[in-house]
Amino acid sequence: MASRAVRYLIRSVVGAVVIAGLATIGFWSWHTKVLQAPGPHSSNVFVVVEPGDGHATIRWHLKRAGVITELFHYDI
Repeated sequence: MASRAVRYLIRSVVGAVVIAGLATIGFWSWHTKVLQAPGPHSSNVFVVVEPGDGHATIRWHLKRAGVITELFHYDI
């Protein structure tokens, strides 16, 4: 009886490790694709951030300048 429980526990742990590994690889691939991708411009873009500008304002300026494609990518 105890060997059956140990075998079940080991299989569960191995399964959880495999799933966690696959999730980590998937997240890392997405992270690299989104955050390290080149921007849409071939030239440099200058964005002025004033003192006191919040996240929403900075996001909006970056989106308008074409630096980011999605507003929520700035939050990551």
